[in-house]
Amino acid sequence: MESLIERYDLEAYTSPENIRRIASVRYGMERAYFSRTNPFVLAKDISIETVELLSERSVDLPGIETQVEQTREYPEGDLAPHIVGTLGAISQEQYDAAEEAGNTYSASNVSGYSYTDTVGQSGIESVFESTLRGKNGKESVTTDATGKVTSTTVTEPPEAGDSVWLTIDSNVQRAAVNALAEQIEAKPTEDCEAGAVVALDVNTGGIIASATYPNFDLEKYNTDDAYLTQLYADESQPLFNRALNGIFTPGSVFKPLVALAALEEGVITPTSHPVNCDGAYHYYAPDYEPGCLGVHGEVDVYGAIRNSCNAFFFDVGRMLTIHKMHTYAELFALGEKTGCELNETAGIMSDPKTYTERHGANWYDGLTIQAAIGQCDDMFTPIELAEYCAMIANGGTRYKTHFLNKVTDYDRAVEKETAEPEVVLKAEIEDGYFKVVREGMRQVCTEGTAASTFSDFGIAVAGKTGTAENADHSDNLTFIGFAPYENPEIAVAVVIEYGGKGDAAKETAKAVFEAYFAETLQKEAKRAETTVTESTE
Repeated sequence: MESLIERYDLEAYTSPENIRRIASVRYGMERAYFSRTNPFVLAKDISIETVELLSERSVDLPGIETQVEQTREYPEGDLAPHIVGTLGAISQEQYDAAEEAGNTYSASNVSGYSYTDTVGQSGIESVFESTLRGKNGKESVTTDATGKVTSTTVTEPPEAGDSVWLTIDSNVQRAAVNALAEQIEAKPTEDCEAGAVVALDVNTGGIIASATYPNFDLEKYNTDDAYLTQLYADESQPLFNRALNGIFTPGSVFKPLVALAALEEGVITPTSHPVNCDGAYHYYAPDYEPGCLGVHGEVDVYGAIRNSCNAFFFDVGRMLTIHKMHTYAELFALGEKTGCELNETAGIMSDPKTYTERHGANWYDGLTIQAAIGQCDDMFTPIELAEYCAMIANGGTRYKTHFLNKVTDYDRAVEKETAEPEVVLKAEIEDGYFKVVREGMRQVCTEGTAASTFSDFGIAVAGKTGTAENADHSDNLTFIGFAPYENPEIAVAVVIEYGGKGDAAKETAKAVFEAYFAETLQKEAKRAETTVTESTE
């Protein structure tokens, strides 16, 4: 400060606050290369009273002028904040990168970045910064001897940035956000505080909804400093995008993959009964006899999926081996990034090498059978689970997930870019085996573990429930599902962290399906009313 006071001749000012303010502005102007041709923004979002004051004193303040500029508005700031992302002052690292790329402000590059610029810092705002940014124009300004502006002429008009359209369906997104909040705030367990939902277009990989709880409000984020401080201090991490970056033990929603792998590898057939479930698994008796969720008898793959029989999948996982389970998990994007534009975290699929690295212990057979029911080190992101479910629904086609729908000009009149479905791979698994697993998942929703939620639902849903044990917390509660069963359009994955053993995940998924199929369900309801009325008359 002493150096800045001397440099800017600020000794005459007695107030330390004023000295600091003036030094800050002067230093900012210097760093931004302020000149007649490179204006400096002193303040943004000023009040109308300040505008009036500046207008009244314009003669005493040569060179100072107020301008109207565009700004972001968030009428529903809590709808998709993790996706839309945030804006902020350009960082030193971002400016250095622009400088290295030859894209900083100069007389020959008026659209280059300057130290006073605001740029995308996260989410779509960051990923599509160059698309949304637009270009500055040039203006010729004539002044008299006193510096007063006498005329201006636009020599190069500015260009507004393009408009980015997302695949997100706002109605489905809103339903996902609200359902998550409702279920988690109902506190199914004392330690339940977080969760996430992802819904995908089964036939394109487009992300229909991606919601995280706890959430935050973009409008307050940008306007309320106290709110921002509170967000960063919140131990529940509302700024963390759990849908794309949170990894969770999945539990029994992993079982359909094990069934598919076992069918394809010839370990089982659709009608084979590898075990007689009496409530426990006895292959490693008497040293190790893990329990089942019920007594299921000589169950086949349909019944094992329908009733989530641990004993069946313990034995199938043992015969399949961890190596083949790992191979099929990779095929279905479990433990791999799905390819969307935003930052993702890759989940973890259990395997001996990684287990030894993580735990400093050797792999043993008991871990293989635990991995087969979605335990052990199995930990996946909600978007990975949604991608996996979509592949089951569409018969094994893995699409690159994406948020981008299209890009138009600012006025939304000219379409400049359209996102096309991108196939990453096609799982070479017999179609008949997909049908078997889909039928088992359909039975889950008609007479199995999700029947209480979906048996009388107006759209045929196929799904799988899951509960996953956590050493120091309540179980994770999970659900994957797709609909309509005969001609799938949407796949949904829900994770309620530490949600226990209730219905929170199923009910959240149901709310998403209701929003997506709202029009169809309304038509069916009206048709039913007409039928009742006609029969009564």
